[in-house]
Amino acid sequence: MNKNTKIILVFGVYLLHAIPAIAQTSSKNLLQSPISEIGYWLFIAGVLLFVAAFSFWMIKKREASIREAEAKKTMQQELRATELQYRLETEKVINYFAHSMSAHVNVDEMLWDVAKNCISKLSFEDCVIYILDEQDFVLVQKAAWGPKNPEAYKILNRIEIPIGSGIVGNVALTGRAEMIPDTSADERY
Repeated sequence: MNKNTKIILVFGVYLLHAIPAIAQTSSKNLLQSPISEIGYWLFIAGVLLFVAAFSFWMIKKREASIREAEAKKTMQQELRATELQYRLETEKVINYFAHSMSAHVNVDEMLWDVAKNCISKLSFEDCVIYILDEQDFVLVQKAAWGPKNPEAYKILNRIEIPIGSGIVGNVALTGRAEMIPDTSADERY
């Protein structure tokens, strides 16, 4: 309750206490005494002022409520727009990769294209694609982009990862994708 509301309520309480006193005064006495007549008109002016102030307060409160609702609605619309934009971008990337796969002659070309374009389309820092060597039961790096790929179609310090070893080997073993915010802090790295 703010200061203006308190003043209005105090004035309203005062007026409510004054009504019985005025009602007890006969209309004959009001007309005969100029002081009583002044009091009567002051009371009417006070009531009108109270009604005006209370109305003003209610209007301001309603306007604030409407502004708050509009701000909340705008925020929800912005969140929805962001979500829809993200979905659109995801669908564009999926569509790109679907069309890209059909344009390649062999699997190696397709893997290199996916690795390269994961960076630009999905804003990754780097990308390494592994293929399972079923004979040796290890994951072999087949395509890369970023620090592991200084030249086109070449992988720097190519490694093989046993299934179940490290983050990548664990993902291959469990079949569940993992999101690791800081791989250097993970004991499996």
